[in-house]
Amino acid sequence: MARGNAAPTQQAAETNGEVRSSPAGQLAAWSETFLVPLVAALERQVERVAQLERENGRQAAELERATSLAVKLSDELDTARAQISTLEARTAPQSAEPAPGPFSGRLHEWVAAAVAVLAIVAVVVLLAWPW
Repeated sequence: MARGNAAPTQQAAETNGEVRSSPAGQLAAWSETFLVPLVAALERQVERVAQLERENGRQAAELERATSLAVKLSDELDTARAQISTLEARTAPQSAEPAPGPFSGRLHEWVAAAVAVLAIVAVVVLLAWPW
């Protein structure tokens, strides 16, 4: 007879949100208290990791494009230097005649310097450009 009185009291305690005395009730309370917030935090972390992976992929692609462009510009600079060397060899004075203009003797030097500066500026701008 005492058992019949205990069961309704226990049910009333569980429905009112008071202490849960059964092992299943205690496990459910522990899960709600600790596991639910941990799972929610873990889900947020999984989403953040996915965002960072996508961002890392985009940045890797941008770096690859910038590196490719830098290599291309370096090759163009080497080609321009080779052409300038060829022009220097072909335009070397053959006789003791003076050059026709005041800047013609140093024109190839200015062109080489301008090409080098432009190539360097282009590489720096492309590497610093926010893609």
